[in-house]
Amino acid sequence: MDVEPAPKEGLGTKMALALILSVCFFFGSYVASTIISEIMSRRGLPGSPLIFALALFPFTVLLVLFEQRVQDSDYWPKIERYWYPGIVAVGSGIPIVLTIVAPLLFWTSLPRGGPIGVAITAMIAVALAVFLRGAYANRKNNP
Repeated sequence: MDVEPAPKEGLGTKMALALILSVCFFFGSYVASTIISEIMSRRGLPGSPLIFALALFPFTVLLVLFEQRVQDSDYWPKIERYWYPGIVAVGSGIPIVLTIVAPLLFWTSLPRGGPIGVAITAMIAVALAVFLRGAYANRKNNP
């Protein structure tokens, strides 16, 4: 029985994957950063994760573009167990550390608990928009 190889992912698919990965890292670190800011009695939304998100997207694009090449290299057995934890540390850990060290707070007029509500509401709204977009595309392509 012959098995056909999986089709190559196009550049558009890789860019979409990088965008999704960036958004997931951003919201994960943003909610955690907001909670940390609240615990540290800082008023407002932390801006550090927002600024880091600008640097994170090019990082995820490079990550998606070169991941297969890295996994096919001779070094892969040596770095395999550090690969995914390292990606998570860079994607989510750095914004959280930046929140502690340099919070860059904005929208400081929010009441206590308000920033957490804003962060969670934004995360739910984006997830709902992605779901509805997928449902619309699926319905459009399969009448």
